[in-house]
Amino acid sequence: MPKSVSIAKRNVSVPAAVSAKSTVKRNTSMVTNSAKRIPIGGTIPVTLGTKTTSIKKKTLYSGSSSMEWYLLTEMSMHLLNAAIIKMDKEQIAESNKISPDQDKIRELESKIHKIVMITRDTKNFESKARMEELIQEYGK
Repeated sequence: MPKSVSIAKRNVSVPAAVSAKSTVKRNTSMVTNSAKRIPIGGTIPVTLGTKTTSIKKKTLYSGSSSMEWYLLTEMSMHLLNAAIIKMDKEQIAESNKISPDQDKIRELESKIHKIVMITRDTKNFESKARMEELIQEYGK
């Protein structure tokens, strides 16, 4: 018959990975004292060299919630990137053929360039209507 072995209990309230010695204390006093919220329409002071100017803060999307704007932005960017990948794969497949169609390859290159220019232009992501238009156009 085996001998009974007692197992030491550990402190259940604190996980093993977290203890007083392993936690890092952050100095937040500097952040909380200097950080201020600037309301939409307020001005942000910007220093360039020795000259300080004020820039008016504006909203990118005046919809009902910022989460809706975020979701539309992410969805439209995802669909644009997926369209680029799809066209790039078609271009590679056409290039690997024995006799590739150069007109189709050039057409795909121009479509890829057009989508890249859309993603780089921030005006496309300032309005809900434009983002929904992009989702309808490239979400096929």
